[in-house]
Amino acid sequence: MIYRPKMTFKCRIVQRTASAVDWLYTKPTFVLLHDAGGNEKDILDRVHPFLGAHFTVVSIRGPVHLGKSRYAWFDPMATQDNQLPLSTVRQVHDEVYEFMATDCFSNDEGRKSIWIYAEGQAAVLGLYNYVASHGTADCILTVGARYPENLRQSSAWPRRNKVPKLYLAYGLRDEAVPVEEGRALHHWLSNYQSDIHYSEHDMGHTPNHDCLTSIRKFHSQLFPGSPGSSISSIWIP
Repeated sequence: MIYRPKMTFKCRIVQRTASAVDWLYTKPTFVLLHDAGGNEKDILDRVHPFLGAHFTVVSIRGPVHLGKSRYAWFDPMATQDNQLPLSTVRQVHDEVYEFMATDCFSNDEGRKSIWIYAEGQAAVLGLYNYVASHGTADCILTVGARYPENLRQSSAWPRRNKVPKLYLAYGLRDEAVPVEEGRALHHWLSNYQSDIHYSEHDMGHTPNHDCLTSIRKFHSQLFPGSPGSSISSIWIP
């Protein structure tokens, strides 16, 4: 699959109060990446209630249009036999992070802390950032992640001072990405990095309340006493 030279991303940004500018430019950024067939609004509505008020929440829409309100990160023709060309993953990843390198993700003191939450197909982008990048994100949380064998074979783990925190969650009843794949991926990643949080839940491919609560507890350990928030949503084309 050959992508056009420049993708167009759309997103929704959740703000806490009327002091939108202060909120947007000072808080850590929590980026939501939906699964194939989803969209930025659905994942925002489902996940945001489980996040505290310590974050600016940005939900990005995948660039590939599959149908009414359905989007993906990769063209279906590029994902045959659960494999993805490295060049395709790198291009989509780099353009997502170029999009993130806007004023919404930085302030006068430099880049803000970035957390990534990715489901299903989008989890490839989070894991590629973890495995092959130079630590763009500070924490990566995935649900139903699959990292194709061809990408593992081409992985070159960079030397870096700071390794992102990694959270992997899988459903015991997931038919799209069986939990056995998750266990194997966890084992492979553990060969390179030991500080990985892994969890399994009684759910299918879509994260349930228990899974999202576990994620909330995970980030609450890093942001203790996280309060609730009064929110509104703005659209950025």
